[in-house]
Parts: sequence; C-alpha cells; structure tokens
Amino acid sequence: MDAELLSDLLSGSLDLFCSRYIFDRTPHIFQDDWLGYLSWKTKLGSLLNVDAHDLVMIGSAAVGVSLSPTKNLRPFDSESDVDIAVVSQRHFDIAWRHLRSLGSSQLTMPAVVKEAVRDHKKHYVYLGVIATD
Repeated sequence: MDAELLSDLLSGSLDLFCSRYIFDRTPHIFQDDWLGYLSWKTKLGSLLNVDAHDLVMIGSAAVGVSLSPTKNLRPFDSESDVDIAVVSQRHFDIAWRHLRSLGSSQLTMPAVVKEAVRDHKKHYVYLGVIATD
C-alpha cells in the first residue's frame, strides 16, 4: 500500500484527502487513462439519465484500497465491487418524495423492501443518502 496515502488518511485534512484520492483524480481502476474514465462516466451517465458530472466513483475502485474500518485497507482486487455515488439534489428530492408518498402500499411490499424503506426513513435520508441496492 502507498505510504503517502496512509499518511494523508491518518494525519491530513479529510477534505483534502477526498479531493486528492477520490474527487479530483483518475480512479484506481482506470490507472492513468483519464479519457477512458471520462468516456465510461459519460456512457454511464447517459444510461442512468444522470449528468456525468454527478457521478463519482468511490471506495476501493477509486482509491485502490478499501476505506471501510472493517476491511483493514484491503487492496482492490478481482473480488471487489465498484461503487458509484450519484451526487444530485434533484434525484435525492425525487427519491425522498417517493419514500414519503408510499403510504399504505408499504403493507403489500416484500419484507426485504419494507426493511429497506424503514432503513431509509430512519437513517439514510437524514444523512442525505438514497441507497440503490
């Protein structure tokens, strides 16, 4: 693992760390292929009907190691997933309105969906997050 990354993570500014290793760089899985990354992001944005500027690759695919406290900075590998965040006030508002309008239709939802709705209402939404899984 990159000693500089670890040092920045442990002792530097969180804002600067996020900018340097996540927001303002080519993600780890694209190596130094900035144009490949932009092309991929543009295509994904088109498929999701989201502006490509609203898409941010996060997690180990972006940084090269997992930042989860339970994964001990495990390196990105073939078993890792690729996490994408959609940073969009518009899309958040649409999802939040949908959650609020579910009403009694929640009663007929499968248990796993009911649980996801409860989790969003209790936790995610108050953090400004809508999880798509």
